[in-house]
Amino acid sequence: MFTLRNATERTAMNIKYPGPDTAKIAEDRTRPARVNRKRGAQIITDLYFPISHRTLETWPIAWRYVNGRATCDIGDLLILAEAKLNAAPPLMGGRKAGRHQKEENFSTL
Repeated sequence: MFTLRNATERTAMNIKYPGPDTAKIAEDRTRPARVNRKRGAQIITDLYFPISHRTLETWPIAWRYVNGRATCDIGDLLILAEAKLNAAPPLMGGRKAGRHQKEENFSTL
């Protein structure tokens, strides 16, 4: 069963790949317990997907203002990033077969 706190595998199109363990990252002593928006955006970009610090302003996270600076708990931030990544649908890319076949037909003439 999938839980947001301990996400070790994700599946997309029957392909399994490991994801970062949010519980270990949140408990990691080398990372701060609370981060500002810019540092939070850097951490999410390193672990999950590219994001701007301005985007974090719209996320439903409890921000605490200390000395005029907004900070949040890193665990809450990572859980929400994990949920957004898992909610994103996988999309297939590449060329369409019809277009590729037409180019081959013209190259043989």
